[in-house]
Amino acid sequence: MKTQTINTGIISLGCSKNLADMEAVFADIENAKLVDIEKAEIVLLNTCGFLKAARDEVFENLRKLNGKKVIILGCLASDFPKEEIKKYPQIYAIVSSANYQDIQKIFDKVYAGEKVFAVKKEPKTFGKFLGKSLLSPNAYSYIKIAEGCWNKCSYCMIPYLKGAYRSRAMEDIIAEAKSLIEIGIKEIILVAQDCGFYGSDLYGKNHSLLYSRNCLK
Repeated sequence: MKTQTINTGIISLGCSKNLADMEAVFADIENAKLVDIEKAEIVLLNTCGFLKAARDEVFENLRKLNGKKVIILGCLASDFPKEEIKKYPQIYAIVSSANYQDIQKIFDKVYAGEKVFAVKKEPKTFGKFLGKSLLSPNAYSYIKIAEGCWNKCSYCMIPYLKGAYRSRAMEDIIAEAKSLIEIGIKEIILVAQDCGFYGSDLYGKNHSLLYSRNCLK
């Protein structure tokens, strides 16, 4: 039996790491059909919470989505102001990245009219990306290689919002890169909060991305 497709809109705010997450999330929703926001029944709102201006942008977009079923994703999801939830009946789900693996179940519940609050502490390891739906122009693509940060700079909320630094397994990065090359992507951009730390938690302090550059040949 063919699954009914659901018209779905995407608003991805913030950095390229957020976009890479959204590409993985959208790939995991089998019954979502990407359409313009005006035609969408459900809108995936990928948020940034790094600066006040970014947080304000989230609520500016929310106000424009009255009448839609909105799923809040991204950095602000893990610290979404609870007092704001009641102000926006269009919010049907708040999903932190630790729950992205359950996005299909959450999406189906939202479509059925249920409200979901799926926020939990960030994991200690980088989770698996099960797929990728390209949302950037066809010439280039982002690959996320790590999550979180160890630095704890006084001006930055990333460790608070996204947890400690955790590298993605090299074999997963290489597999994604090869799949992108196979479909004609010409430029691959590796993204993380701090690419220079990559691999130190998994492979030791002397590890470098340069050690694996020949794997793509």
